[in-house]
Amino acid sequence: ASDVSIHIYDMLGREVKHLIDEQQGPGSLSVAWDGRDDAEQPVGSGIYLLRFRAGSHVENSKLMLIK
Repeated sequence: ASDVSIHIYDMLGREVKHLIDEQQGPGSLSVAWDGRDDAEQPVGSGIYLLRFRAGSHVENSKLMLIK
């Protein structure tokens, strides 16, 4: 098992949503973001950054949210 975390940030680097932060075993993982922040308020349309971390492996991706 590895520590897995997925966080979403705005373009200024502020954390918008903390989707997951837990131990996960091998296999696939599916997570959905409903376009809300950690306070459950809807966020605006725009570009967001997703950071996925599994153990020492880190991947960054851009997301486009269109409402």
